[in-house]
Amino acid sequence: MQRNTLTESIDYAASLIAQHPGMHLTEVSEQSGFTNNTSFYRNFKLYKGVGLKEFQCGLRNGTVSKSE
Repeated sequence: MQRNTLTESIDYAASLIAQHPGMHLTEVSEQSGFTNNTSFYRNFKLYKGVGLKEFQCGLRNGTVSKSE
């Protein structure tokens, strides 16, 4: 699935993580349209303000919402 903007790709990744907490981050990256995992991780943190693992943990314990 092609995303039009970086922010749409990151938002889509956040929704995938929220809907499928057991999904590997590499798969989230690929399904969000990224071809480079390092770029995905860096841009996710830049846009969301938290790293991927922190985001996943925050969703589990309720300290982060998928819209952050």
